Amino acid sequence: MSLVPVLAFLVFFAGIFGAYWAFVVRPEQEIAGVARKRLKAGKAGAREAARRSAVLKQIESMSSVKSIDAMLRRSEGRVKGLQVLIEQSGTQVTVGTVLAASATLALLAFIVVQRLLSTAMSNVPVGQL
Repeated sequence: MSLVPVLAFLVFFAGIFGAYWAFVVRPEQEIAGVARKRLKAGKAGAREAARRSAVLKQIESMSSVKSIDAMLRRSEGRVKGLQVLIEQSGTQVTVGTVLAASATLALLAFIVVQRLLSTAMSNVPVGQL
């Protein structure tokens, strides 16, 4: 087995990841840092900030189904990126809705591919397998 494809993959992956970090992640982190500094400077007090964050936590539910919402809250670190993307898009969609739609589309794709492959395989004579 040649090492060239693996090295080519690693070089391209590093280049794409580096460009993504340089042009997307780093500017977002800088903007978030500026926003954090502004929020810290404008705090009226710890009690007021805690009250505001408690209200925000109540408003931001990840799913309308309580059990799914609890599961998503437990794995908040894993879905935080998706939640940020949904918030940035400005749509009125929850994380649970996006995950349910993704799972449904994945299941549909699996069923279609399975049916196509089973039909194609049934047309192949057994002696040629």
